Parts: sequence; C-alpha cells; structure tokens
Amino acid sequence: MASNTESGANGLGTPIAEYGRNVGRHALGLIVSGMIILMGAGMVYGGLETITSGDSNGLQFLIMGLIYGVPGALWFISILRKRGLRGLRVLVCPEGLSYVRRGRTEIILWDDVVAVWQGITRVQHTFTVRSCKVQLDDGRKYTFNNALRNVGGLITTIQQEVTPRILARVSDAYDAGETVAFGKLGVGKAGISRGNRTLPWDQVKRVTVDKGEITVRRQGSLLKWTSVPVAETPNFFVFASLVGSKAPDSG
Repeated sequence: MASNTESGANGLGTPIAEYGRNVGRHALGLIVSGMIILMGAGMVYGGLETITSGDSNGLQFLIMGLIYGVPGALWFISILRKRGLRGLRVLVCPEGLSYVRRGRTEIILWDDVVAVWQGITRVQHTFTVRSCKVQLDDGRKYTFNNALRNVGGLITTIQQEVTPRILARVSDAYDAGETVAFGKLGVGKAGISRGNRTLPWDQVKRVTVDKGEITVRRQGSLLKWTSVPVAETPNFFVFASLVGSKAPDSG
C-alpha cells in the first residue's frame, strides 16, 4: 500500500482501502479464452475435413468454429494487452481516489465527479463483469472493472461518496426549474422527459427497474411509456432518488 505521506501530499488524506490488480481473473481469462480458441479451431478443422470428404454438413461446423474461435482469439489478445497493468491499484481516501496505472498516479476528487455509469455485462457467457465509469468536471473519464480485485466494493464506495454530492447539485437545479439530464431521460418540474416528449408527474403511474432496464409507465396504459438501460443512464442512483420523491410508485 502507498504510504500515508504519498496520499497526504496529494491532499486526499490517509488511505482507507486499496484495490489491486486481479491477477487470478487475468490468468483464468487466459485459460478460458484459450480453451474457446481450441474448441473453435477443432470445429473449423473438423468442418474442413467433412467438407473435403464431400459432406455438406461440414459447413455448419466450420461456421460454428469461427463463431467461437474468432471472439475467443480477440478476447485472448485483449487480455495479453493488459499485461502492462501489473502495477494497477486504486487507493480509497477520505477526499477521493488515487489511481495508479502504468506507473502514473492520477487523483480523482469526490467533489470533481459529475457523472457515474455502472453496469453488468456477460463476456463469452462465462464472466459477469461489474464495471463503473466515472467522469470528472474537466471531461476526464476513468473505468473500473474486474481488472481490479473485489471491484464491487470499490464501485459501492464510489456510489456512496458521489451520489449525495451530485444529488445536492441536481436538487438545486431542479428547484430552479431546470430539467436535469440523465442520459436519454430528463427530470424536471414538468415531469419525466425523453427527447421532445414529456410525461407529466400526474400521469406517471410508476417507474421501475428490472433486469437492467428503467421502465416508465403511464397512468391508464398497459404499455410502457419508455425504457432505458441502467448502464446507459448516468447517475442512476441520483435519478432514482429524485424520481422517487415525485413519482407515485417507483422502485
């Protein structure tokens, strides 16, 4: 772990937690992607052999081999390119994060964060990858994912520290009559908007989240008014808090 002097010099305070490179997942990824490559290569070889013998069914094996083998190879190459992240680590401090990558240290202050995205994605039907992207007020963006050990804990900390700060700023904008943007959705005193459409608060039946989708429903309608993936919605927890105080039923 970095010394207290290092973090103190950056104005972040004494480190509370540290998240280092996920070496185990890196190795496991190489093994699994290698197995997928071998399986795909075997199918391609078998398909070519079958086609050569005059059996047209070999084309199916050839296509399946490419479907598995090509993504597996791209995944394998992507993992190899991350070998330079051996020194990757994130220090959690009272005032923000100290992000060390490729020998460089960058400072992320909680007060400078203006947007957070997070999502869960499946890779090759094998891993569930938790990811979190953070944007600062100067436009810089940082992504934290399973390249870090126990990244879920880091993501939880980021949300706990950032959400109240952003919510305070957003609430001021809302009270001033502004429509606050959350990606494709907007929230204002007139209601929830998407594009040039606005659903007034008294027509909002409920706002729900299920299977990674935010769904807005209108009073008196069986059809959803609109839906947006959570992963594409910046500051989802801020959105949920703001809408929760306005919509009749949300959750």
